[in-house]
Amino acid sequence: MTGVGARLGLGRPPAAAGRAPRRAWRRRLATAPPLEQAYRAGVAVVGTAVVLVGLVTVPLPGPGWLTVLAGLALLASEFSWAERLLAVARRQVARWTRWMAARRW
Repeated sequence: MTGVGARLGLGRPPAAAGRAPRRAWRRRLATAPPLEQAYRAGVAVVGTAVVLVGLVTVPLPGPGWLTVLAGLALLASEFSWAERLLAVARRQVARWTRWMAARRW
């Protein structure tokens, strides 16, 4: 580590500093299976609700697809199937972005 952090004696960069407490929290959560299941169920409910709100708002003016992607990101934080679906969605967004950039307006 270089710079101010090293002079102050900080052991890790700021990005890693934010991840360490989350990892510790997830380890503690894993030691209590009922609590972990409740957490996963909560993530599933909130993520599904965000995806559904996004799908309802897709035809309306506003951030419909962005809301769907945010809901998928929430679900992907706990479920591997949602992570794979989010990866497909990201590839499609990148493809669409390249297509839009290639068009002459």
